[in-house]
Amino acid sequence: MKRAPRAYITAHWTGNQHEDMANLEKYARALLLAGYTPVNSKLLYDAIVRKNNPEEYKAARDGAISDLLSCRQVVICGDTTDEIVKEDIAIAKHHKKDVTTLRGILEAEVFGSND
Repeated sequence: MKRAPRAYITAHWTGNQHEDMANLEKYARALLLAGYTPVNSKLLYDAIVRKNNPEEYKAARDGAISDLLSCRQVVICGDTTDEIVKEDIAIAKHHKKDVTTLRGILEAEVFGSND
């Protein structure tokens, strides 16, 4: 059985927990259907980390970076970027990870299915 490649989801999160979780679910589902194992630490860390505590925020960010490094590629989702997305891209490039967009993956899926 072929193992699906792990893809780290990075995106601008608004801070609205319901909106962010809905977007993360949408992004993760799209990647799953495209044949990837979606990875993102937001679900875990948002539930346990107090963002106003610098040590906890740093620990959560370090965990997210560790998750990113465990993946073959980083997938930029959504139409907006922020400093975290830019940092994720820089880390991925530094570690020679592939960086792409969700839109690009989905367009490649459509293009590939037309063969």
